[in-house]
Amino acid sequence: MKAISTDSPGNRIRYFASKRYNNNISALAREMGITRQALTDYLTDKTKPGNKLLSKLENSGATPSWILYGRGPMDALGEKPDEADDCGRPISKQEAEIIEENEKLKAEIKAAFGKIDKLKGIIEGLKFALHEVAIEARTGRSGMAFLDD
Repeated sequence: MKAISTDSPGNRIRYFASKRYNNNISALAREMGITRQALTDYLTDKTKPGNKLLSKLENSGATPSWILYGRGPMDALGEKPDEADDCGRPISKQEAEIIEENEKLKAEIKAAFGKIDKLKGIIEGLKFALHEVAIEARTGRSGMAFLDD
């Protein structure tokens, strides 16, 4: 089967139909409650999708922002077109490696922030302990002497 371009709203609707309806345009038209001819007008970009059609496509599982602009996931499950970026352009091996490295770096940054939060807690505990030592050094009594009573 020839790859379907995703460079226009009509082509993205066609791609969605190929994935969710096994390329059965009539089934998608029935699901959306429109005629096959009306859907064909959208598929050929003769008619631009409006709110009503986008709502019907969304009810069928498509994501309106992906249909209109090619941005974000294709559907509510988060699926993106096979081996294509948000514009439908094939991803090169180098770009795929960069994306993978980016994901690894995001995970490392998240882990680092977790460690920073843990260190902040330790620092607060040390500040409290240092404060108690300072009180004891000045007064000869523990800053928490009231607990001894």
